[in-house]
Amino acid sequence: MKSRSLKRAAVLSAVLVLAAACGGAADEPATPTPAPDTAPTDEPSEPVTLVYAHYLPEGIATTQEATFARMVEEYSEGSITIDFAFGGALGTPAELPFLVEGGAVDMAPVVPAFNADSFPNIVATQLIWWSSGDPEVDLRRQYDLIVEMHSLDLFAAEWASYNQRPLFVQQLPPYFFYSNDDDCTVAGMAGERIRSLGRDLPRAFEVRNITPLNMTTDEMYEGLERGTVERVTLPPDVFVDARFYEIASEACGPVFWLGAGHTITINNDTWDRLDERQKDAMLRASQDVQDFSLGFYLDIQETALDGHRDNGVSFQTLPDDEFQAWVNDSPDFPAEWLQRRLEAGEGDAAQAVYDKIMEIAARTY
Repeated sequence: MKSRSLKRAAVLSAVLVLAAACGGAADEPATPTPAPDTAPTDEPSEPVTLVYAHYLPEGIATTQEATFARMVEEYSEGSITIDFAFGGALGTPAELPFLVEGGAVDMAPVVPAFNADSFPNIVATQLIWWSSGDPEVDLRRQYDLIVEMHSLDLFAAEWASYNQRPLFVQQLPPYFFYSNDDDCTVAGMAGERIRSLGRDLPRAFEVRNITPLNMTTDEMYEGLERGTVERVTLPPDVFVDARFYEIASEACGPVFWLGAGHTITINNDTWDRLDERQKDAMLRASQDVQDFSLGFYLDIQETALDGHRDNGVSFQTLPDDEFQAWVNDSPDFPAEWLQRRLEAGEGDAAQAVYDKIMEIAARTY
């Protein structure tokens, strides 16, 4: 696929990835046959089951979370079990942050763009990244943003205000436009209603006379099936998992990606009930699954695209000149975000986020 240059990046998905895993305490020297009253006590951890509510169906796009659950069980020596409720069984994507906040569920994937006004800082991580046209470049840049931004402290207070803490961030392949229209040109999309999300992507659509309709993931299938929208925006793994190929025969892209995907968070009261060994297990698994995710998503790109081809989906690519003109004419979303946060009094913390984003955006991959 022909590579496209990135003129401006929009911001990465958010995030605090807790990439510094905490190791266990060093082993004490063994004491041969200790006296009963001085014998070290090492009671096993109390078993705990964590309820993880997910808005996606179980499939390719939830492999990262399933791998995390297996790691946690192994690292905690079986004392932590994670029970998943997939497909929005316990709440919609927009509801999940507040279900975690109140402790109705222990863990969930949170998409800040679905509640942009509630997460004015963290939403910076889910502005628009225009695609390079090469999924490997996009995924490697995204991984660097996730890992290198994890220690920037602007986001920590905002997560804490919702009584939760982040564990890791889902990597997110570049998005395609899906429809039943084989016209993959910007001119061909003018006047169409296309699924959007957040506060900034709609404005990128509007500069090309596209009508944006904000929809969460659970609303799109019915919207496309009923003709509420002419095109939906999805990464290829979610397209396959949710069986969108049943109602969409054409793929146009890759066109953009929203920083990274959702951030997996845990309720702070739940976290506080874990003992230190269990917390260590969770942090270790968070780091390891973040590293796992890059290789996984690089490997499954062709698997997901084969799932399209096997189900009769055809691919088209936006002409380079049209694509770049669209990028050039769209607002400078990172600069706008920075200005909003400076006016809100975030000062140096907001500047540090912006500077990190710009530095990574300028890298060559």
